Amino acid sequence: MKRFGAGRSLRSVIFVSIAFVSLALFVILHLAEPDPATPLSQRFKLEYFLDSSQGSGVELTIFIVCLMVTVGLLLQWALQPVRRLSDHAARIGPSTLHERLAVDSAPAEIAPLVAAFNTSLDRLETGWNAQRSFSANAAHELRTPVAALRAQVESLLPPDHRQEAIAEFERLGRIINQLLVLSEGENGPLRHVEVFDLTVLVRDIVSECAPALVRSGRDVALEPLPVQPVRREGDPVLLGAALRNLIENALRHTPPGTSVSVALSGDGLITVEDDGPGLPAGYRERAFEPFSRGARDGAGAGLGLSIVARVAELHGGEAGVDQAPGRTVFRMSIPAL
Repeated sequence: MKRFGAGRSLRSVIFVSIAFVSLALFVILHLAEPDPATPLSQRFKLEYFLDSSQGSGVELTIFIVCLMVTVGLLLQWALQPVRRLSDHAARIGPSTLHERLAVDSAPAEIAPLVAAFNTSLDRLETGWNAQRSFSANAAHELRTPVAALRAQVESLLPPDHRQEAIAEFERLGRIINQLLVLSEGENGPLRHVEVFDLTVLVRDIVSECAPALVRSGRDVALEPLPVQPVRREGDPVLLGAALRNLIENALRHTPPGTSVSVALSGDGLITVEDDGPGLPAGYRERAFEPFSRGARDGAGAGLGLSIVARVAELHGGEAGVDQAPGRTVFRMSIPAL
């Protein structure tokens, strides 16, 4: 657990205060009830105090230790709601912005802080929802005019210029589809959840993408799948889009003549390996960030890998990339829920 040492420990302050107060109380009581035969001027001498307290040192130590243990246990019990609130706050992220901390379970001293934190989450959720709605609505609204414009351009352009325009429209269509998938993935928890076989999903997506890879002059291989079904609970549409992005990423960034291999392990690890030129220098650290592209003149918009990371996160897994000479492996883990 991460330690925060900027502030003073409440427990240590209380323990030191208990020791100091106990010692002061002992001294006061000792001096206030002395032997009546002892003159007052003699009672405040150090020698008298040490001589008369020799039999009380053990009792004083036992008293302070017992008091500290009791207070420590009480603090442990009293701070449990604060720890639970802290753990809950640490789990709140983009997909759980709808959650709020329980003000009723917070100690009275920090209840205003918890309420202020919830109010901040309200503002963040409002802004986050507005941003997601804008992206989704913009992508939906763009689909129809782009399709209409493509039809008009294809009918007007001569054949020798038509192919270049079609390629640009296909690129624009991919960007719109990626925005829609990203909006779906960013729209909080999974909304379409079902139990499915990951082996069937991987086989179908590879079969769907294989013709484009073969036509482009690349070899594609599907490694032997697990014999037993790899059942998972989640959104197979989003997972299929994520795997498709990994395969299309290999298609766009490897030259003809290379090979692409897709594999699935029994524990739900999906890998897409290619023997292309590898990742550009410094790109690996930001590969899964939105709108991050390995090359400025690349055909993609830099959304595909960010969608892979987001979909994996929504299913309790993670995405990553490993690179070795002549080998690049993108991975996406989908653990059992």
